Amino acid sequence: ASDVYKRQTMNRVASGRPRKFDEVAVLDLAMNSFWRGGFHGTSYDDLEKATGLRRQSLIYAFGDKRTMFDKVIAHYISARVEGLVAILDDPRTPAPDRIQAAFKQWIADASVEDQRGCLVVNTIAELGGNDADVSAKLEEATVRLRAGFARCLRAGQAEGTISRELDPNALAALAVAAGDGAMLHSRVSADVTAMSSALAAFLQMIRAL
Repeated sequence: ASDVYKRQTMNRVASGRPRKFDEVAVLDLAMNSFWRGGFHGTSYDDLEKATGLRRQSLIYAFGDKRTMFDKVIAHYISARVEGLVAILDDPRTPAPDRIQAAFKQWIADASVEDQRGCLVVNTIAELGGNDADVSAKLEEATVRLRAGFARCLRAGQAEGTISRELDPNALAALAVAAGDGAMLHSRVSADVTAMSSALAAFLQMIRAL
């Protein structure tokens, strides 16, 4: 979150009586803390600093750190993944433009100075395979995103903007894999030149002649 947004949110949190704070606003701030540090790298001290609430208040409202992390993951999926799916499902816009808008969102996330990448991708890398519950949630989110791309690609084929010779399900899997790889790479470099070129090439490849 930006410094201005963080100050505004912390002011909303601090202005309420106990358990009267804006839980969504707190989840936003906690989400950004986990997004940067991961589950293991984020301490209660980090969460206190991020949210302006004491540990006891966080535990009372959200449960222990793992339970709070589960809620943060669900919040992220609702806010970010479903937001991308909504872009891909928008019937008012030609399919290639929808896909380009989704790619722009990925590029924006990969460009942030704190190199946080994507919380879903980061969590897959950190916990995937070692935590069945969180892995199931992340796989469900990935499946929903692939399905959104596939629907958009099929719509593009129907409208004549996407090549009909290509399998929309395979293309959807390729789009998500490309985005995931770029997001993971953004953890070590905020230079999105290669990512932007690769995603532009994907769009050029799928367009109908």
